[in-house]
Amino acid sequence: MTTTRVFLARGTCCRVSAGFGGELERFGSVDQSLGDDPSIHGWDLHIDDGGTGAAETMVCVCPIVRIDAPFHRVQLSVFYRTLIRPGATLCCMERLLPGEDAIRDAAADSEYTADAVEDAAKVIHDAVQSNLYDHYDSALNSGGPDNLLFEVSDEVYFAFSPREVLRQVKDYDDSFDENQLLAAIEASLNHFQADGRTISISGTLARHRDPPSFYPIGVRKTEEWQRGEAHALQMFEAYTSRAEMSASEALDYWVTERMGKRADRWAGFRDVGAEAVRKNRRQARDKVAENGLGSGYENNNITAVSEEEMPDDGVYDDENDRYFMPFDGYLTHTDEE
Repeated sequence: MTTTRVFLARGTCCRVSAGFGGELERFGSVDQSLGDDPSIHGWDLHIDDGGTGAAETMVCVCPIVRIDAPFHRVQLSVFYRTLIRPGATLCCMERLLPGEDAIRDAAADSEYTADAVEDAAKVIHDAVQSNLYDHYDSALNSGGPDNLLFEVSDEVYFAFSPREVLRQVKDYDDSFDENQLLAAIEASLNHFQADGRTISISGTLARHRDPPSFYPIGVRKTEEWQRGEAHALQMFEAYTSRAEMSASEALDYWVTERMGKRADRWAGFRDVGAEAVRKNRRQARDKVAENGLGSGYENNNITAVSEEEMPDDGVYDDENDRYFMPFDGYLTHTDEE
């Protein structure tokens, strides 16, 4: 029997599943809500390895939201999956915060308690997270400092000067003391460097800063952000597998047709002629019209058509076995699965 302590943000309701040998299994699933009691931070998850003596346990955490009826819950996509050793502590916080050691060390060098430093780290995380799009845009497109350190599926690290962090927090929540926030910034660096890494700054950028200090701030991507990324992948899969677009057609169609970017401007990013982008878009449009983006099963599809394509009686085309929603009313037969 393996006991793992799982930590979650207060008020979170999650489903936790565990398995062995790198495969997630159903037998270790439990629903747990921590409620809003500040004295409760986690619970013990007891996992029976069936005598296998497995060296590692895969733990999967999915948020659950309640809607309408008290017992009606919807499980969202996975936001935490990892392999841990038996008896280890699993921290699945909604925020990406410095570890306890890093916070404690930063607090010891300041006038604040560890709890106060942690509170400041939380507001820093939330302030940066609330402007995630702008931070990506600044790092990738606007000619500002390239301060995107690295990212994975559910988290991203940026580097900021202390002044920039203080400005962001002030705009988000001006109730925190400046020195308290600086202690939390120090904790973020402590945590980052504990993994044997640090930040390197170009000489040109450093010479324009006094002092030339940048600190890593990690944030958890929101559920909405991750679902947006997943949707982009979903559409590219449909473009290439269903509509049979080439990779360049799919990309140019997404950017110019779906996202509305002008073909000539996008051509500049791609370092190709504008007409090449327009050609890809035309070909992609034709392929969508010809092949569609759905499952491809004609017996199970619903499409949008013009009024001219409707049958004479305005309801049923017996040659193609298709019903149409009439302009002057509704179909009267009862829906059947």
